[in-house]
Amino acid sequence: MKNPAPGMAGIKTAGTGEVERAIIRHCSPILMGCKPAALFPLGSASVYLLFRALPLNIRCLMIREQKGRALLFLFDRTLLEHTIFCDPVREFLMGIGYPSRPVLPLFLAHLQKQFNYSVFPHEVGLFLGYPLDDVQGFIKNRGSHYKLCGVWKVYGDVEKARNHFRKYELCREYMRRYLGLFQNPVSFGQTLGKLNHGEKRGIVYGGKI
Repeated sequence: MKNPAPGMAGIKTAGTGEVERAIIRHCSPILMGCKPAALFPLGSASVYLLFRALPLNIRCLMIREQKGRALLFLFDRTLLEHTIFCDPVREFLMGIGYPSRPVLPLFLAHLQKQFNYSVFPHEVGLFLGYPLDDVQGFIKNRGSHYKLCGVWKVYGDVEKARNHFRKYELCREYMRRYLGLFQNPVSFGQTLGKLNHGEKRGIVYGGKI
């Protein structure tokens, strides 16, 4: 990606609101340590500003870019590896063509290729932290006959899914309030990076805002 630094003043003016919304809606559960990854679109002009706003432990992969919009896969590497390399999930992914070696860049490269063949490859749900039962149920039922519809369609443990949905909403509410303390997402990101990761998780798991 070309360095947009010469035009940063214009990007900050045009993109800050979009980046703030993306951080609150899509990034907050990852930043708070409650979700391994997120997949969302963002205006191409705002991508660099988002990169600047995020702490160093959060990585971002551009899945594709067209007509001024980028599809981004944002992830916490440690959480993502723990999620997709557990035996049941890894075996499922290997069964549909993913590499036999548990190497994250290889899995992400394969996932990115899948987006060339499908608008939304269903196994991406596993990368986003959706339970294997729910992803398999979605594929088997073609998105129908679900027990609950929230962040994802639930075919397995409904109560566990509800707890996840509530936790993600707590993350968004906390981030919405926290982000309001700063003039722009860049200063927010700088401060967020200084916070202790364990403390951030404790705020959410303890149910405190």
